[in-house]
Amino acid sequence: MKLDLEPLRQKIDLDSKYVDFMTVKGSLMVLTVVEDIGINLNEPNQDGECRGDCPCCEHQKSFSLNINTERFNCFNTDCDMKGAGVITFASKLFETDAKEACHLLACAYGIQPYNAEFVGASLSKLKELEEREDTETNNHFVLRSEYDDLQERHNDLREEFNRFRNMVYEFMLEQDNEQIQSFENGEFEHLVQH
Repeated sequence: MKLDLEPLRQKIDLDSKYVDFMTVKGSLMVLTVVEDIGINLNEPNQDGECRGDCPCCEHQKSFSLNINTERFNCFNTDCDMKGAGVITFASKLFETDAKEACHLLACAYGIQPYNAEFVGASLSKLKELEEREDTETNNHFVLRSEYDDLQERHNDLREEFNRFRNMVYEFMLEQDNEQIQSFENGEFEHLVQH
């Protein structure tokens, strides 16, 4: 998808339509918009930083974007392409205020109120996530009958461990007693240097 500013400006309605900034921020990433305007970025490094040509001043490899923090910066001192977040990026890219930038993004990407289907899709996706979360949460609960079985198994393992520990302790005592007796009988005299 290439962002074409003039057709978008004709479709937006700044006066009678309300665009929720948080919905736009939650739905879009700077990286998506950067790619859609045709800017090629190199592979991000381990910190999430990637570089490419600046979409404003067009200096080669002067534009940096951190895909983790959504912070962007053009290293050309004459360029104002600096900030964080998709709305700030669009406002600088389209040279407009945040409100119009938000409307332009919502219109370009079919975000409410410019596309009612987006709302339905978001709500169904949200419901699906909530159901999955409920299922996963329920999987962490243990039934009473299972708890009793687990408790019994735990007690058996504890008894087994105590028996094993006592056997090891008795073995160590026997070894110590044998070494003490051997020492007392002079079996270790050859180890002692005079």
